[in-house]
Amino acid sequence: MADDNSSLHDRRLLYVAPLVIAILIIGIGALVILHHPEVQPTIAAPQPQKTKVSTASLPSAILKPPPLTRIDLINRARNVADVFTLTGAVPRGTDPLVGRRFSIRIPFGCGGVQGGYTPAQMSMIYNAENQSITLTATPGVWTTVPLMQEVVNESSVETVEGFWIPRPWTYSDTCPAQTSYPIPATPTPPTGQTLGLAQLFESGSSRVLHHADRPYAFTRKIKAGDTTVLTHSYQLLLEGTLKGYNDGHSLRCWIEAPDHQPLCVYAVTFEHVAFVDADVGETLANWND
Repeated sequence: MADDNSSLHDRRLLYVAPLVIAILIIGIGALVILHHPEVQPTIAAPQPQKTKVSTASLPSAILKPPPLTRIDLINRARNVADVFTLTGAVPRGTDPLVGRRFSIRIPFGCGGVQGGYTPAQMSMIYNAENQSITLTATPGVWTTVPLMQEVVNESSVETVEGFWIPRPWTYSDTCPAQTSYPIPATPTPPTGQTLGLAQLFESGSSRVLHHADRPYAFTRKIKAGDTTVLTHSYQLLLEGTLKGYNDGHSLRCWIEAPDHQPLCVYAVTFEHVAFVDADVGETLANWND
């Protein structure tokens, strides 16, 4: 009988021992977890990706500088003329303007057909009989201008054609104000031209681009009853590229005497010429050379 009880007691221990061990393991694990909080895994910060920008996707305005304006040309000429007056030569070094495009507007026919400001190289003729207005712009032949004589003598340039930039003391490309100025007792002649744009033609080059003997001209027919056109003013639009003389500079100057203002001329290629109705901004005629 005692043996049976002992055997039963042993079997109970056999079943209970694993249960106790399991409880102890779970308890110890719980203590470990309570005393050691969960460690969050470290996540590496994303590294910025290097993006290669293709110049093909950039706007052309970023890749190419905007065309030089009247203001740019006048400012550069003033600086060069100042150095030339002091030293007798243009500033040394590379000219940053060579190869740059330019775009300027020269006002003329100011005040309409009744007459107003019109530079010498431009004209506006009103024909009342056939109700038309003829606009003309004629480049001057500057081969014999003292400044250009030097250029012709030292190079293969055969002829020079150009336009003056009228009234270079002002940045405005619009018509001057119609003001009644008091007339002096002894009127003085208008100020001479001192700043110009010249295209140089080498010997043997095509004469297709020569316009001194074939002026830019356009005849505008006036519609019946459209009398407002008779009061419109106009602009000569000149666009192209600045070139370099033999010395690599886009501008050359010459002075007659110390008490005279220097005369400076840019070397250019005229690529686009147009007549523009300044009152409405309409382009009337184009020449793309």
